[in-house]
Amino acid sequence: MARPEDRKPFECEILTPEGCFWRGTVVGVVFPASDGQMGIWAGHAPLAALVGAGPVVVEEPTGQTATCFVAGGFARVGGNKCTLLVEECTPPEQLDADLALEEFHKAKAAPGATPDQAARREWLMTAARRKLHAARASAGQG
Repeated sequence: MARPEDRKPFECEILTPEGCFWRGTVVGVVFPASDGQMGIWAGHAPLAALVGAGPVVVEEPTGQTATCFVAGGFARVGGNKCTLLVEECTPPEQLDADLALEEFHKAKAAPGATPDQAARREWLMTAARRKLHAARASAGQG
């Protein structure tokens, strides 16, 4: 793989309902799409994708990386820019395993009588599981 300083930069922003979480120039972005991890580099073909739950990793031209946990939303790539519009975005140091476990139990208890309710419950449980994993990894608990 090419070194970060040899790759072309592009703009990236991560937006939440509260405002701009992160904005900067990057050489790579990896985010959780609804159907797997997606990697974006300069010149990527335009696309729109559903954002799943998991870590986002942005690589700056210096080689430094920044990460955060996201859950739900949309990604738009085009015009040499990647925009993630996400429902939730949390820095790794603010992830709390106990809170994530509580979110999982709350999601598990959610109604599931209709197909829509069952799908929503499954999504909430998956997001909480992934957040719990990220919180434990961030705390060095694997």
